Amino acid sequence: MNNKVHFKLGIYWPTKGREIFSKKASYEEPKDFLYGFSDFKKKFKTKVTIVSIDSRIKMNSILSIVEEFLVRKINSFTRFKFFYYVIKYQKSIFFNQHLIISFTDSGSLSLGLFGRRFTKRPKLIGGFHALADILQETNVILRFLYKYYITKSLKGLDHIFFFGEEDRKQSIKLFKLNEENTSVFKFGIDTKFWHPSKKIVSKKTILSVGSDPKRDYKTLINAPQNYHTKILTSLNIKIPSNCKHIEHLKGNFFKGLISNQKLRKLYYEACIIVIPIKNVFQPSGYSVTLQALACGKPVILPYFRGLWDKEVFKDRKNCLFYIPEDKFDLASKINDLMGNAHLLEKLAINGRKTALKFFSLDRMNKNLETIIFSNILDENQNEQ
Repeated sequence: MNNKVHFKLGIYWPTKGREIFSKKASYEEPKDFLYGFSDFKKKFKTKVTIVSIDSRIKMNSILSIVEEFLVRKINSFTRFKFFYYVIKYQKSIFFNQHLIISFTDSGSLSLGLFGRRFTKRPKLIGGFHALADILQETNVILRFLYKYYITKSLKGLDHIFFFGEEDRKQSIKLFKLNEENTSVFKFGIDTKFWHPSKKIVSKKTILSVGSDPKRDYKTLINAPQNYHTKILTSLNIKIPSNCKHIEHLKGNFFKGLISNQKLRKLYYEACIIVIPIKNVFQPSGYSVTLQALACGKPVILPYFRGLWDKEVFKDRKNCLFYIPEDKFDLASKINDLMGNAHLLEKLAINGRKTALKFFSLDRMNKNLETIIFSNILDENQNEQ
């Protein structure tokens, strides 16, 4: 980056990430969901001014409060993910940036609509966790309309990134995107925070974590196995009365219902981490999977369509795969692993090695720089 350059960068991300970045979090937190900005801020502190944009801005005027109420009601009914009013009432902040990056699907879609309305505006980058499956979340009758507005929004973004290659490929086909304007964001985890415990001895229990609607807890609950299974989720799950071995722990990291310290302790106490996911294109479960591997915990997950970094995950070497949405195959893998001490140890050791070698923060830090400088900012901006 040219030494004379100084530009303003706006980050539109989940509330938890903003709290950690601004050092308002209650405890020492891992840097996973800072998406590389912690290192970026230190490295380019004299060249870049970073502004955290509030995705949950409190409306003050009667008009803005009414607009927020109506939009939320409409979105609740349609399952659409447009919150344009958030940008509308922070327009002065948005226009004061050279570049804005969003790390949420709804934020990126709203940002795209913003981009469509103005010719003189910042460069806009939108990140997506589940774009290829997004139409499945709304009513069949409304899908054509939703697709129309999503397509318009995506045209308002200068660059689009995804957290999984399959989500990217399918989204390019579905919304006719220019492949050159897309990329895959390589997520990494804080392996210094997520590390094996030398003190806590795990029990013969299973832990499953996540509140993403793409989680397949139905398959896990109905799998014919009897090991004590803890499910940590804010989703409403139905546990049959005869499933005494299933325990529902309510919590959500992003809503502040559980701390990372508590989550790490739950990983330590479990013998196996199961990440049940529907057979979707969304790379669901990547953060939990990588955190568990880094903590030296054997992981069971489905070989589903949206699996990220497929070349890294090796069945019975650093993880255990089961057939997506197959309760009998999942139970078979659980029972097999619980009764195989050698395989348990092998997956634990190799899982930690895999996290250190392929999924550290370093790869995310480098990827962020690439997206900002190489893929987005043209040569003229770098030399001004």
